[in-house]
Amino acid sequence: MLPPQSQAKVKELLQSGQKMAAIQFLCNEHKLSLPDAKHWVSYLAGETTQLPGTQTSVVSPALMRARVEDLLRSNNKIQAVKMVMAEYRISLKQAKELVDAVAPSQGFTFPKAGPGLVFLLLAGIGTLFTMLSIYWLWTDYTFTSKATIVTGTVVDMHYGMVSGNGAAPVVAYQWQGKEMTFEGSTYSNPPAVEVGEQVELFVNPDNPKDVLINMISERYILIFIFGFMGFVFSLIGYLGLWFGRKRV
Repeated sequence: MLPPQSQAKVKELLQSGQKMAAIQFLCNEHKLSLPDAKHWVSYLAGETTQLPGTQTSVVSPALMRARVEDLLRSNNKIQAVKMVMAEYRISLKQAKELVDAVAPSQGFTFPKAGPGLVFLLLAGIGTLFTMLSIYWLWTDYTFTSKATIVTGTVVDMHYGMVSGNGAAPVVAYQWQGKEMTFEGSTYSNPPAVEVGEQVELFVNPDNPKDVLINMISERYILIFIFGFMGFVFSLIGYLGLWFGRKRV
């Protein structure tokens, strides 16, 4: 679309009877072809009501597609591009894009993500991680506030399947006269506790197998990790969106 300033300039030249100067102005200023420049001048002069750049082909889209496909099958891509350019009076770049879209070997490709999309994605991931950390913190609070505190003893260490993962404690505890065991969920290297060490447990009175060891590694490790990542991603994402908006 021709900028309003250029349209005003063309109208000014037309009012002073300088039609050729108006055409030359469009060719030089906007690198338009001579036919396109003439079309714009005719449109702005009121000689035609058809907006430049909206020309329609007399050939049906289905027939044009079939012709392009025939040329592509015979490895005449250049000829196909020229035919589309001539028929629709569009630029070389636009014609190549249309031909590439018809080519059977061309699959759908996502457009390259601009900086704004990247920052939006970071902000979204950061917000999600932050919400997860808050949710887990709330879950920990609601569980521990209703749980019964008992003392257990580390009786064994359960080592991960992969070497170097570390070990999780296996804790034995008494519940209503019954001996029960619980295996921690967090592996650490070196282990956070030793065999024989006593630890505090939060036990769900409605389900005594539902246990939480009162250790930072068991209660807060995921909250810390996701909270930190959420803060960093959110900070980068929202700052990027903010400064990008100010530049617009």
